[in-house]
Amino acid sequence: MSLAEVRKILHISGRLCVDPTDISDSSQFPYGGTALGVTRDAEIRFGIKTSLVYAEEFATPVEAVYTGDTALFAFVIRDLDNDALAAVFPNTATGSVSGDKIIEGRVSGAGENRAGYKMSDQSVKLLFAPRVEKTDPTAGSTTFIPLDEQPMVLIRKAVPLVEETSMLQLSIKAEIGVGVVFQAIPDSSGRLYDVGKRGDLTL
Repeated sequence: MSLAEVRKILHISGRLCVDPTDISDSSQFPYGGTALGVTRDAEIRFGIKTSLVYAEEFATPVEAVYTGDTALFAFVIRDLDNDALAAVFPNTATGSVSGDKIIEGRVSGAGENRAGYKMSDQSVKLLFAPRVEKTDPTAGSTTFIPLDEQPMVLIRKAVPLVEETSMLQLSIKAEIGVGVVFQAIPDSSGRLYDVGKRGDLTL
């Protein structure tokens, strides 16, 4: 076990992208994927569940059993980024004049996703990448290995869910932020997420 070091206490800032294709040390953000604009308050909620096993004769827990994960990744969208809106809302369209995304609330209509639409059809591979400017060229690699200890978070198959209580703050006193949750569901290999240093992760 390594010695406790105050310098290893982390305050992490980063950026989000979807469907990255290359996170090797020679690649830079958005790693062949699509950036999700300006965000804040990013967090992974592991949702690790356990159940206690009680011994009747002692009336006390004697074991704890791991019963699975319901992990999700949450953040707030701080701007009306076209790629972010398209990734998280069930219905969007492209404006004929501005070319920007329009958020559509629909119950019917040609080409619209109605109630019962599977949000897994919009699932993506979601990557949180620490914002690290310094790099450390090491033997056998190129220039983009971070000097510090900051981890990446990779949600293998992330289903977008706009939080039901989300709203657009239409005020000069507050940001326009939209709360978003991506639910982790198993990919074809049964994987939910990975949290670790870039060099240790594979897509």
